[in-house]
Parts: sequence; C-alpha cells; structure tokens
Amino acid sequence: MKKVNMLFAFLCIAYIAKAQWTNGTDIYNTNTGNVGVGITTPPEKLTVVGNFKLSGGIYWDWPNRIIEIYSADGYSQAIRFRNSMGTGFGNPNGGFDFADHLGTSVMRINNYAVGIGTTNTGTFKLAVEGKIGAREVRVTNANPWPDYVFGDQYKLKTLATLEGYIKKNNHLPNMPSAREVKNNGIELGNMNTRVVEKIEELTLYVIELNKRMAKLEKENARLRNQLKK
Repeated sequence: MKKVNMLFAFLCIAYIAKAQWTNGTDIYNTNTGNVGVGITTPPEKLTVVGNFKLSGGIYWDWPNRIIEIYSADGYSQAIRFRNSMGTGFGNPNGGFDFADHLGTSVMRINNYAVGIGTTNTGTFKLAVEGKIGAREVRVTNANPWPDYVFGDQYKLKTLATLEGYIKKNNHLPNMPSAREVKNNGIELGNMNTRVVEKIEELTLYVIELNKRMAKLEKENARLRNQLKK
C-alpha cells in the first residue's frame, strides 16, 4: 500500500510538472510547448521580454550555418553570419536575402555579389535597381589618364579630318555611339577618361586657332600700315 501511494504521488508530481512549471516569477511553461521568460503566456516556442545576452552562436538545422560572435584579430569582435554562398550558378538560391513584409527581396547577397532591388547581379559585384545618391564617387581605375594628349608623340587630327569623321559616324573619335550607350551603358571611369581626352584635344585646337588669329591680326595690321603710307 505504501508503494502504491508513493507511485501515485510520483505520477501526480510528474503530471503537474508536465502540465506547467515555473522558475520563480521569471520562466514559464504553458503546457503548449512554449517557454516564456518574463511573460506568463508566451505565444512562440521561446518568447523573451527584455534583453538577452548571447555568448556563443545561434545554429539552425544545417551544418556550419550559424550567427556567431567572431574575431579575426583576437581583439575586435563582430557579428558574423555564415550561410551557403554559391559561385556562378552552383547555388542560385543560397546566400542571404533581406525581404519586406510581403517576402519581396529588398537586398540579396549571393555569388559573392550584392543586389539591391534585384536578385540578378549579372557580372557585377553590386547591382542596384533604381537610383543611387552619394556625396562622392571615387573611381580608382582610370589609367592611363589622357595627359598623353599634350605629349609630343600624340597625333592630333586636323579639323578637316575631324569634320569628316563626325559626318560619317555622328560622334567624336574614341567615343561610344548612341547605339552602344543604349545597349551597353557606360563605365564612369572609362567615360571620364575619354571626356577629358576630348577636352584636352579641344584645348589644343583652341590654342592653334588662337595662334592663327594672332597671326592674321598681325598681318592685317601690317597691311593697314602699308595702305596708310
């Protein structure tokens, strides 16, 4: 009889523990499989009201996929997100995706490239569907810079040759046509280099024309002096 009573008491305790348990007034189990910290009716599997500190990492059911505290130099710390990252078309739906409340991708990181407003980055490291605003854009690969125009070896076209080229092609030499720009766009660094090249060529034309004008004015002044005599 004593053993029966002890078994009954054990079963009662087990039932109560299964039904609901608390740890003081901080941690609660509502018998629905949900655990609450600082809340008596947690709506999710784990609901925390307040801050919580993480000393390790957060894993999900995939090997080596983790959100963790990371230090590359043993001193500075960062939050690192590790996930599958495709190369080429090896994993087109991997990487990281930041979406709005409808599930539409706002920013996508995959294939070691970033897409903002688009999931198709093509061959670019950064692809943006829309306008970009910035205080400054620095292009570090713009060589050779076209100061070669002022060098002694540079062959400047005559104005007559330049006119013939423009009539035939409807654009300046070494500049893309309207069709090329429409189909391929422009590269800022390359285009700036070409524009400066044309400005420097134009400067040489202006200098040459100025010399001719000065020569003509000098000749006109000489003829006027002869006529006065």
